[in-house]
Amino acid sequence: YYNSKTAYRVTCFQGDGIANELMEFNETDTLMYGNVWEHAAITFEPKLGGDEDSTTIKIYTHGNFIKGVTVATSRMYPTATDTILIGSKDLTHAHQSDNALHGKFDEVVMYNRALSLEEIGYLMNDTLKAIYAPVAAIVSNEITINNGDDTPSVDDNTDFGNASTTSGNGVVHTFTISNTGGSPMTISGDPLVSIIGGAGSFSAVTFPDNIIAAGESSSFDIKFQPFLEGQKEASVTIASDASNAPYTFTITGNGINTVGLKTDESNEVNIYSFRNIIKVANGSGKTLSIELFDIAGRQVKVIENVESSYEFSLNKEGLYIAKVSSGQELITVKKFIIW
Repeated sequence: YYNSKTAYRVTCFQGDGIANELMEFNETDTLMYGNVWEHAAITFEPKLGGDEDSTTIKIYTHGNFIKGVTVATSRMYPTATDTILIGSKDLTHAHQSDNALHGKFDEVVMYNRALSLEEIGYLMNDTLKAIYAPVAAIVSNEITINNGDDTPSVDDNTDFGNASTTSGNGVVHTFTISNTGGSPMTISGDPLVSIIGGAGSFSAVTFPDNIIAAGESSSFDIKFQPFLEGQKEASVTIASDASNAPYTFTITGNGINTVGLKTDESNEVNIYSFRNIIKVANGSGKTLSIELFDIAGRQVKVIENVESSYEFSLNKEGLYIAKVSSGQELITVKKFIIW
């Protein structure tokens, strides 16, 4: 519970409503302090027979035993017909400030037996973990994208619309991941934003911070740059230690061919094939990246850091498409046959 005071009182009544025993304790006894969420438990253990019946009442905070008292009656625990007051000692005057708890209750649970210290500690850890665990939420265009959303929409930027396969710089959408929980959230994926599918048309061009404090957020950008015509769909995954991880959603976009296969207008980069040999001539002075896809859009080879002429071979016959880029700049897309 959340308490704005630092002194506490437990009053136990017999069936006639007369207080039988009183325990008062403060922050020195309980290691509790005001204005924070805390975990507390009270157990009633009746003992019947012998010289007289009795009930032992024990107080626990944060999984630790704090105080106990034994009352000379077996009637010091609630039954199914009792009125149970939590946070107030008097139903008639519960509205008076000296008769009510200054704070809030959450996750209130009652058991039909007295729990052990070990059981209380286990429940405390489970409850506090749920309260304080980081929780992820992703927003774009001021609309929340639900975890597991598989219906892309233009409204929340998960539908990238049309993008040319031959010209332009593609379409970039910005997304924001927030931590709505009570402790820092660590994004653990490698890369931090994983995109699977889409025939290589989607890529994360900026990434969120890998640690996001409670109540804070961080943005990332996804780019849609198709080089094959038609609708493309991919799954975005962000792994973290959030209670609702991994966070996934689906994105889509449509590739349109406005000119034809893209050629390097400067004629400084050329890619061509002979039988099963593919050659790249790079006279641009730029460092190139070459991605090779089969006609179904599956990526079959990636070559990084091509600074001059380069050649490689393929052992499987068929129609292939090569995408050559430098950083975020798409330089050329060419189609050829391996035989």
